[in-house]
Formats: sequence, C-alpha cells, structure tokens
Amino acid sequence: MLDIEQLINGRRKNLEINFIRGTGPGGQKINKTSSTCQLIDHSDPVSPIVIKYGGERSREQNLKRAMEIWEDKIRDMFYEKPERTIKRGIEKKIKQKKDKIRFVAKKRTSTIKRARKISDYDEEE
Repeated sequence: MLDIEQLINGRRKNLEINFIRGTGPGGQKINKTSSTCQLIDHSDPVSPIVIKYGGERSREQNLKRAMEIWEDKIRDMFYEKPERTIKRGIEKKIKQKKDKIRFVAKKRTSTIKRARKISDYDEEE
C-alpha cells in the first residue's frame, strides 16, 4: 500500500492552480483582485476535484488553505478521516453559538430603540 504522502506528492503533478476573482461581500477590492485560489486535480479525468478558496485577502494564504483542504480530501478519499474535519465541526458549532448570541444582542438593542421611539412620541403629544 502506498504511503499517503507519496500519493499526495504523486497527485501534485496533475494539479492545476488558478487565481480567479473573488465573489461575495468586500466591495470593489474583492471584485478587482484575483486572489481566490482554484485548484483542479486532473488525476481522475472523469471527475476532477475542484476546490475554490478565497477566505483570506492574500494569494499565498488562500493557496495554502486550498492546498490543506485538497490534502484533507485526498486523505479522506483513500485513507483516514482528517483531523481537520473534526476541528471544522467544532468551529462551526462555536460560530453558530456566537451568531446566536449576536442575534439575541441585536434583538435586545432593537427592542430598546423601538421603546425609545415610542416614549419620544408620547412626550411630543
């Protein structure tokens, strides 16, 4: 059986790296710069692996993160469940909890502002 590192290094020869323009929030800066990394693994011509990552501002960081994701996919396909998947699940739960806390705080703020508007209206009459 092949060592996982040998397999990954062998598949790197068939890897196509492109930098494309990003999408989503960020305004003019994200629309003008080509910093999103797109990896295409042509090792399997029928169904190539395509990974896009543009979460960071620099090309180098996006390339590094895209390569990590690609390596995790290869490990997952052939050998072991990557440790990163477990970490991503934990990170996702933490983010959901933070979002919920933020939503509750926003709702409280809007309630306070609404009450302020009503009391201001009552004082004018």
